[in-house]
Amino acid sequence: MTTTEHTHHHAAEAPASSAAPGHHRRGPAKGVQSVKFSFFRLDRAARRLPEAERAALGEALTNLLDQSTQSMLTRAYTTVGTRADVDVVLWQVHD
Repeated sequence: MTTTEHTHHHAAEAPASSAAPGHHRRGPAKGVQSVKFSFFRLDRAARRLPEAERAALGEALTNLLDQSTQSMLTRAYTTVGTRADVDVVLWQVHD
């Protein structure tokens, strides 16, 4: 767990464009945050699936990530081309 101290600002002070479209707007931090990094590698069998099935898996993953953004900050990063053992890193922060 990481403990950080924040200067508190009221949500009304933040510009309306600061939240990305479709992402949950969070209030000021409470001073203590839980931070989690998850590392995933796509199964080779999934890469061999027909295009329609791969697209359905991608949509299901997108839906799960969208649900996660309702309760916490969630960001997904690709590591393709930088790491051989991991394809995606999920970074999640919860106040």
